[in-house]
Amino acid sequence: MRKVLFLTAVLAFVGFSNAQQKMDAKSLQTTEVRNNFEAWSADLGLTDAQKTQIQAIYEKATQEKEAIRSTGTAKDFKEITDRQETAINAILTPAQLTKVKEIEAARNQQKIQNSVK
Repeated sequence: MRKVLFLTAVLAFVGFSNAQQKMDAKSLQTTEVRNNFEAWSADLGLTDAQKTQIQAIYEKATQEKEAIRSTGTAKDFKEITDRQETAINAILTPAQLTKVKEIEAARNQQKIQNSVK
């Protein structure tokens, strides 16, 4: 009986440890997303004015998405995202737009490679 209780306790401990590790990885991913704008803006060589304008566009889109979170459809969210992308593209220079396309192509290629693994 003691062996069964001991084994149960060990398995429960291992399960809780794994769950905690998954949460840590998830919070790390959130931190990476927050820092993504800084890396992206550095890659594009955005000016301070462009950064300010783009951040305002992001904030507006986020507020719109939050407003429709409970009632919106996927189409509604896509429309907001499309308007956001159009507004950002209007701010970027042609060279920056080219760089954005290169970054997106590399990201899509990385997603394909990760899905194959």
